[in-house]
Amino acid sequence: MKIRYFLNLFLIAALFSSCGWAIHLIGTQTTQNSGPIDTEGMTNIASPSNDDNIIYKTNRTFIFEVDQWQNKKHLKFELEMMVIPGSFNLNESKIKYKYHYDPKDLTAEQLKEFIYDSLGNFNSEITSFTESVKALGFHPPRTKTLEYLEAAPFPEIPYPIKKGRHLKEYLFIPRGNWGKLGGSKITWRYEVDSVRYIHDTIPYFCHLNATADSKKGGHNTLQTWFNIDSGFTKWSYRFQDSTTIDFILKKIK
Repeated sequence: MKIRYFLNLFLIAALFSSCGWAIHLIGTQTTQNSGPIDTEGMTNIASPSNDDNIIYKTNRTFIFEVDQWQNKKHLKFELEMMVIPGSFNLNESKIKYKYHYDPKDLTAEQLKEFIYDSLGNFNSEITSFTESVKALGFHPPRTKTLEYLEAAPFPEIPYPIKKGRHLKEYLFIPRGNWGKLGGSKITWRYEVDSVRYIHDTIPYFCHLNATADSKKGGHNTLQTWFNIDSGFTKWSYRFQDSTTIDFILKKIK
């Protein structure tokens, strides 16, 4: 079966990374394209993969409220999604996720694992996304309390946006990566459920349903809400074990 170019980006990224691969590290660690991984605030880093981005432009930040229910525990926190200079692998743009938990909501073990400095700042996560004329898709945040998202569909909007459009893709995870999911194949299915238009011709909003199925990860779903000017406005994840995770866009800066 022919696998689309966008999926190839995910497959190659999976080969070179495991969960937590791009956690914020202070030092001189570099990307495959050379240069530091954490490029936030830098002005001397070329970003050729970002030059034609319309929604997710360099230095733009999207702030989400995350509502998570897992093992009967309710957790709410803020997540910043920042486009930073530079690129990964096959000219994928770089995204930095900043987690903002309330320390009182975390266990002592989680605090020890998640916090990286004496000021109480949490580890960030740096990974990649693609925005092109063919598709828009993200490696979602997949560390700390959001490791569950490894077994869910990655957020993706196929272009051109059209109601009823279907996609079927595969993610192959090398052994030794992503914990229990290592050595497995995840099947993603996407369907554009509804579209709203400007002047009946230009799509400005769509709702998409997606599923992920694998022997090790089970059956998990994602509903996506997307606006053509502000990008992903809501992700609603539902997992086989009743875990739920919702992201709601609150601000863009």
